[in-house]
Amino acid sequence: MNINNHNYLALVVDDEAIARNLMIFHLNKEGFTCHKANDGLEAMNLIASNQYDLVVTDLRMPHKNGHALAIELLKIPNRPLIAVHTSVVEPQIVEDLMSRGVDDIVFKPTDYPAFTAKIKVLIGRRKSRQAETTSETLKSDSESSAPTVALANGEKGAESQKSLNRGTDSWESLGIEALPLSPSALNVYQMCCEDDTESEDIGHAIEMEPGLTAELLRLGNSCVYNRTSEKVYDLKKIVDRMGRRRVGELALAFNACAVLRDELLQHLDVELAWRRSLAAGVAVQLLTEHQSPSDQSRGLVLSAVMHLLGRVVLAKEFPDDARTVVELAEQTGKPLTLLEKQIFSATQAEVLANLLAAWRIPQEVIDPLRYYEASFDQLAQLDKPQRNSAELVKVAVLIGWLAAGRWESWDLVEFPKPEVLMRVGALPVKNIVKRTREGLASLMGDSVSLDEERDDCSRQTPVGYMCLGSPNFDLFAPLLVSLGIQPVYNIDQFDGKVILNCLEATAEDLYRNTGYVQADRNLFICKSMHEEEYRRYGETISLPSTHGSLAANCLNSIVLHTSRQETTRR
Repeated sequence: MNINNHNYLALVVDDEAIARNLMIFHLNKEGFTCHKANDGLEAMNLIASNQYDLVVTDLRMPHKNGHALAIELLKIPNRPLIAVHTSVVEPQIVEDLMSRGVDDIVFKPTDYPAFTAKIKVLIGRRKSRQAETTSETLKSDSESSAPTVALANGEKGAESQKSLNRGTDSWESLGIEALPLSPSALNVYQMCCEDDTESEDIGHAIEMEPGLTAELLRLGNSCVYNRTSEKVYDLKKIVDRMGRRRVGELALAFNACAVLRDELLQHLDVELAWRRSLAAGVAVQLLTEHQSPSDQSRGLVLSAVMHLLGRVVLAKEFPDDARTVVELAEQTGKPLTLLEKQIFSATQAEVLANLLAAWRIPQEVIDPLRYYEASFDQLAQLDKPQRNSAELVKVAVLIGWLAAGRWESWDLVEFPKPEVLMRVGALPVKNIVKRTREGLASLMGDSVSLDEERDDCSRQTPVGYMCLGSPNFDLFAPLLVSLGIQPVYNIDQFDGKVILNCLEATAEDLYRNTGYVQADRNLFICKSMHEEEYRRYGETISLPSTHGSLAANCLNSIVLHTSRQETTRR
């Protein structure tokens, strides 16, 4: 397989299996991914659900012949390149098809290498023209007038405005060039998806891109994928150790996410985004490690690692708009994902899913990304297969963020119900977060130090902490350090503010802990729907909430309590 070519998608339509398979074989050698159809009717069904770069069709076929198929294809907007491959030598048919706009006609017997090489050049020229047209369209859009958005900043919010450079639907004009995937990484991904590809061939394909080689060698020798102390530098062994499907996903994900490290975006913490991407991938690995290959959903690692890439794309393509959205989030305290939806008419995850679809990444990868910024309650409304994969990616991202340790003020903090954690295998939560943090440290080497994170804990404000629900479901405890809090679990010996996690507390939990619930020093963390129930016992903070709001409310409550204690002592 020629691994240096673009990954084009072709449909070969012919009722003669030998001719069809020969064409597919030679197109594959030129880097094409090929689908096949026996006749025009079957071809149209495939065309309805795929965006092909090329359709090669015979003329004489049952059900719908090639002439009728070509005419129908010519009417499609953004149609594929159409080539007729036939043994029917009829000048009138040739003249008719060429005059209608068919791109090429070749007669059997065929010089396949010459034909496929010519077709590849034709498609390359066509793609170049399309890219130029897209570039001119984007330039024209950028020069058009823009709407304005008010920044709600206290009393001055209504007066403060910033202009946006693009309309709300501008993200839909993004072409595949906005997400720079390399042909080599795409080729490795495709090879890993094919059951008959040898591990050695995959290793050779990886070697064609030095950066990818180094990345996969590092991953394969990390504690996440290597349970032994033996270092392996043979890519074939790395593929066998990690599994070809996982290698393919990681090759594509890390190639795409390389932009996180390469971009200088003043309004985004690129280093934090990169850490979160790595950690989310580790979390998926841990959540699925006990599943059999037949049960393990495909594409989840790829989805998790790429989950923030849409935000980087928006920041690159629309820097002024993206900066304005971040400023809005900082000034209003609203979640960034909510404001992105308002400004761009899509979340960053939806933008990324759209770009991946343009690259023809499988739906099994795209769906979890498309839904991951929906709430857990919204995910519960999906069909079971979609719900399961979307929930797993969303939980993995959450665990990855907890493991990464740092949060943006405009990040939304939302925890799933216990049944979701049970369904995705994220129990006990504390252990999964700890193992994800260790895996992240292994992947990033010296740039993440667990000892440094423990030192950070010692500089936090000591606060009593108790979870009234099951500790197995306690996601709030790993969040405490990022809130500036050092948890003290022995609250009987602690004379200070106490945070009571009531997110999953039942009536029995409250009854068993009546003494703690009634104490006036408590700060209750609860769900927004239950806030009124706890307010009579003391201060409350409800979730979902932005991280900035949560941190401010927690620390303000602690400061006020400490001040009251000092006043009483005096």
